[in-house]
This record gives sequence, structure tokens and C-alpha cells, in this order.
Amino acid sequence: MAKFITFFQRIKLLIILLFRPDERYRLTRSFALMMLPVTFLAGIFICFAVPASYYYISKQEKKEQAKLHASYLASIFRHTIESNPLNWQDQIKEQLKITNIQYVIFYDSQGRVIEKIGKISHDFSSKFFVISVRYPIKFGKELYGFVEVGLSSNNMLANIFQLLIFSLVLGTLEGLALWLIPIFYIWSAEEKINKSQEELLLEREKLKASETKYRTLFEFAPDGHVITTADGKIISCNNAFRQLVGLDKDENPDSIQEFYVDLNEREKILDELFGVGEVRNREVLFRRKDGKEIPVLVSQRLIGISALQYDIPVEYQEAILVFAVIRDISKLKEMERQLLQAQKMESIGLLAGGIAHDFNNILAAISGYNELLKNNLKDPKLLRYTEIIEKSTKRAADLVSNLLAFARAGKYQVEPLNLNDIVDEVISFLKHSLDKKIVLRKEISAKLPIIMADSSQINQVLLNLCLNARDAILSQGGGQIIIRTRTTIFDNTHIFITGDKAPPGEYVVLEVEDTGPGIPHDIIDKIFEPFFTTKPVGEGSGLGLSVVYGIVRNHGGFVDVSSRPGKTKFTIFFPKAEQINKAKQDIVSSFTAKELNGDATVLIVDDEDEVRELTRVVLEEHGYCVFEAKDGQEALTILQTKNGKIDLVLLDLIMPGVDGKETFYSLKEIAPRVKVILLSGYVADKSVQKLLSEGADAFLSKPYRIQDLLILIHQVLNE
Repeated sequence: MAKFITFFQRIKLLIILLFRPDERYRLTRSFALMMLPVTFLAGIFICFAVPASYYYISKQEKKEQAKLHASYLASIFRHTIESNPLNWQDQIKEQLKITNIQYVIFYDSQGRVIEKIGKISHDFSSKFFVISVRYPIKFGKELYGFVEVGLSSNNMLANIFQLLIFSLVLGTLEGLALWLIPIFYIWSAEEKINKSQEELLLEREKLKASETKYRTLFEFAPDGHVITTADGKIISCNNAFRQLVGLDKDENPDSIQEFYVDLNEREKILDELFGVGEVRNREVLFRRKDGKEIPVLVSQRLIGISALQYDIPVEYQEAILVFAVIRDISKLKEMERQLLQAQKMESIGLLAGGIAHDFNNILAAISGYNELLKNNLKDPKLLRYTEIIEKSTKRAADLVSNLLAFARAGKYQVEPLNLNDIVDEVISFLKHSLDKKIVLRKEISAKLPIIMADSSQINQVLLNLCLNARDAILSQGGGQIIIRTRTTIFDNTHIFITGDKAPPGEYVVLEVEDTGPGIPHDIIDKIFEPFFTTKPVGEGSGLGLSVVYGIVRNHGGFVDVSSRPGKTKFTIFFPKAEQINKAKQDIVSSFTAKELNGDATVLIVDDEDEVRELTRVVLEEHGYCVFEAKDGQEALTILQTKNGKIDLVLLDLIMPGVDGKETFYSLKEIAPRVKVILLSGYVADKSVQKLLSEGADAFLSKPYRIQDLLILIHQVLNE
């Protein structure tokens, strides 16, 4: 049943195909239309051939029968006449009853009718369906006459009609078969051809898409792609490779070898390539067309000739091909250099901070004991010595302050500040101190956002940069210094020469530009390091730019520099006021007490013996009861032992073992009401502020004057 349904569906599709031309089946439709009249004629022929054949065969058979009857009548004619001369016709008629003879006619030898027996019809049908045969009658060898016998084919017409109907059906079916069978074969063959063509077109489209994809990837890849022969002849390269080596868009290089700085590196890569089959991420130096050397990563592998069978020139059909990917890593190398620079700066900062901490402890002891001597000496000559010690100590403290500024651990009086005011202040000072060969200009933005900064520190930053510019300009006989202020916006993270990363946002910019000889490229990465200087011995400490860097970073800002002969520009980026926290001010006030004696119990926690002893002596001289602890664990033990008898703790923040921060939290658990003053020669501002917000009462940085310590103790105990 399913086959019949499929067959009729095919017939339906064929009919639709005949009335709705389809270019895909043009041959099927043409053959069907051409074969239609042929098969129609074939069907007609079959329709009439069967009845005609039947008529012919039946007629021949009737003739044979008529001939047989005629010969029989001829043979009995003489006997019948002789036996029944009067009624021989009746005898003949009796003979006709047993046959299907319709009529009999007797003729004489001249062809004249002697007698007619039976019914002779002269209508149209009798000409076709009555078969007559004339047979001679002889008596001996003498011709007597003729007998004509007519046989009736009464059922022939009905049979022919039935055969005609049957042949019509048969002819129609056979004609359809003759029409449909070859058409179906042609249709099926054309369907296969069309399917093959569709598959071929699909494969061609896939091949074209693959070629387009390859070409797109090859041409628009960000890395340089190049196909070469084993001896270095370049067959094909993309735009990225041309840009990487500095060629014009349509300019093709001759050989890959011309771009290798060291050809031995290429030979090593080829040895590995032919040994292993591929090379991945080999770092080498390339030389651009303009002579600049750039670091690149080279990856190579061998490829078959079929990959380029339509593109490769004939002379290279037998060559071994090498596919190479060249990646420019100069920016990556620069980022690595900046990262190393940032890590180096951070390490130097930690080292400077550690030195400053230890040095401040030493200075605290020197300054304190010198102050005790000064208070107890009467001899003017000895007092002069103490003044010299005090001045030297102050100079050392300033040096440590610079180190702390670089290490970003100093204390600033931060307040809203307009950079234009600092510029005006510094220019006003420099106008009277700069050489006449130097021209000082300013280009400031009228509407400049406010920043949060310590004005004295920013003043020092700008002054240091201007003095460095002055020295550079004077080395070549004169020039100009330009001070600018403006704003800028970073849409993405920005990396500076120092390796620092500035987050996106708006920044207030301070620029100092000079027309000096410039900074040599090989030392520009070192200029922010402490004690690095290009000046002769005795003319500079090398702390100027390191202090600038430390102060700017401590204010949440960033420093950048660019230099070439005739132009050096230092650029400083400060975040707008809303981007940083408010000022964190030292808790020490300017309050001066007339009477600094007291009777409170004070616990001194410090790992430096000299500082601890000095503080104990000073406090005992002023009436305080003093306990000492050299570390946090001993301090907690004393606090638990005295159980509420300790009124104030002087706590050093940096100690080995249990440091000041951990000690603070533990002693607050033991004695929540105890007063705490934090002491340190090196501490990050955020740590101090955090402890102050969590219960510490004050902070005093080392080295400090005895007077300041006594005032602060008096203030905290009497709040």
C-alpha cells in the first residue's frame, strides 16, 4: 500500500513538474513532452491493432471454412442434380442447415447465375462480416461452373467491439507505461544529478567559506602570520606581519632572514622544527625596516604543499613550507619592566622604611638624652655642644623624614588644596632665586578641581622638580621651565614608567617641563630610587626625586616622566578631592602645660633599651610611677599582674614577636579603660588611623622631644 501511495505521489509531482517548469528537471520535462505524442500514437496503434488482427485472423479462418464448404458443394453438386433433378435445391438447403452458410450461388461456366440459395444482403456490414469464396465445379476435366459460398460471421462484430474496448484500456495502460517508465528513470537520474550538483555546490560553498575563513584569520589576525620555504623565502604574509616589521601595506619582503637580528637563533629554531615538527613561543629579536629592534615570540610548524596548491608559485611546488606565527611582545616586555620597577620601588621603600624606623629609635635616644643634658648643664661651653648635637639630630631627623616620605609612611596635614595656589607660591619664591638665564613660565587651568593634600609637602614636590630642572638647564647655559596645571580622565587603567597603575577616573595634573639636555634612556628607570644621583659627589644626596615619588604616592597620586634632548617633562596625577579620604591629622596639639608632673602609673612597651630607659628616667623625674616591658608578651603579663593599677600605656607599634597592633587588641580586652599612646618611627598612616578609631588615644612619631611627650601624656590623662 505504501508503494502505491508513493507511486501516486510521484505521479502528482510529475504532473506539477509538467505544468510548473523547474530548471532543475528541464531534461525530464522536455523528454516527457516529447514522448507524450509518441506514446499516444503507440497507445492508439495498440487500440486498433488488436481488433484489426482479430478481424484479419477471423476472416482468414472463415475463408478457409468457406473454401472447404465450397469444395464440398462442388463435389456433391453433380450427384445431387443427377439424384434429384427436380428438387436438388432442397437437397442443397438441407446441407446448409448444418452449417453457418448464409448463402450459396451457382454459376455456369460463363459466370452467369444459375441458382441462389439463402439470403443475400447488400448492406455495409455484409461487406466486412460475410466471407464469400468462389470454387469451380468440374465434371471430369471439363469445367461445368462455379459455386460461391458466403459464410456469416454473426459474432465477429461483437467480439471486435469487446476487443476494441479491451485494447483501449490495454493501449492506454501500455502507453502510460511506455511514457512513464523512461520518464521515471530520467527523472530519478536527474534527481541524482541535481543532488550531486547540490552536494557539489554545498561542498564548494563550504570550501569557499573555509577559504574565506582561513583568509580572514590569516589577513586579520593580530599576530604576524607568514609562510616561507625552508631556506627563508617568503611565499605569503599578512598585514599584521607587514606592520610588525614596518613594511607598507602592499610591500612584500623577500626573505624572513632579513628580520632576524641573530641568524644563529633562526638556525636553532629550524633544527628544532625539523627534529620535532613544530616550535612554540621561542623568544627572539626582530629588526624592523627602520632599524628598531623588537622582541617577538616565534612559533613554527611544517605544513603540506596542498594547503597552498592554488597560491604557491610553480617554482616552489616541490619546496618544504614553514608556517610561522610572529607575536610582538614589546608591550609585554615593557609591562614586565614596569612591574619589576614597581616591585623594586616597593622593595626599596620597605628597606627605606625599615632603616628609618631603626634610625628614628636611635635618634629618639640621642635627642632625649641630649635634652636631659641640656636641662642639667650650666656650663655654656657644654651647652654649646648640646646645641650642636640637637642640630645634627634635627638634620638626621629631616633625612629620615625624607626616607619616610619615599616609603610613604610619613604624617601629613591633609586639607582641601588648589594646585594653582601652590604654583603661584613656588613661582613667587623662584623668581627671586633663579638665574637670569632661566625663563620661568606658567600655564595653569583656571577651573581646577580641589585635591586633598598637605600644602607644605606639595610645595616641596614642586620645588624639588623646579630645582632639578634648574640644574639641568644651567648645565647647557640656559633655557626655560614651564609649570602647567590641567585635568585629565583615564577611561581605563593607566600604567606609568614607575610600574604604578592608576585606576580609571578624573585626575588633576601638575607638569614641570624644562628645555634641558634630557635624561639618558639607560638611567630613566632609576631616577626615583633613593640616593641615586648623576650629580658630582657632595652636590646632591639623591633623595630629591625619591621624596617626590614618596609624597605623591602617599597622597594617592602617580608620577610619570618623559624625556628627550631638549625636553624633559615630569607629570604628576592627583585624584580629585572626592576620590580620597579626608585628612588624617596628628593628635598632638600645640597645648603647652605649665605643670607637666603627674602621679599616674605608666607602662612603657618598647623593644629598644635606650628609648625605654630614657622614657622611664624622664617620667620618673616628673613624678610618674613607671613599669617597663621589652615586648608585647611581657607587657600583657605586667598588665594582668597589676590588675587595674596601670593608667597609661606607651606602646611602640613595631616590635619583634608580638607587635604593637596585636598587643593593643589584647590589652584592650584585659583592661578596656586603660589609656594608650601609640609610638613609632615608621608606620603606615592607615594603621595608625585604624588603631585610633578602635580605641587608641593618641599617636606620637619618633624621634620626639621630651616636652612633646610630657604634654601629650598630660593631655591624654586629663581628657
